[in-house]
Amino acid sequence: MFEKSCYSCHNIGGGDKKGPDLANLLKRRDRTWIQRFVQTPMALRNAGDPAAVQLFNKYAPEEMPDQTLSPEQIDPILNL
Repeated sequence: MFEKSCYSCHNIGGGDKKGPDLANLLKRRDRTWIQRFVQTPMALRNAGDPAAVQLFNKYAPEEMPDQTLSPEQIDPILNL
């Protein structure tokens, strides 16, 4: 799932790419927030979520698109 949906923009332990390195992500963000962000990042940004706004600003002009992943599909990626 990571290779199909995430690898083009993210690494795990290899540094930032178009988006942030996902190593130790659960130490930086809450699991529920991550699941919501992965599914609807633009909605969180548009709602003014401070962490989402910060990520969009840092990695501009890249914009993470909404992902059609369920929490059950996201969790194994978070556990890598």
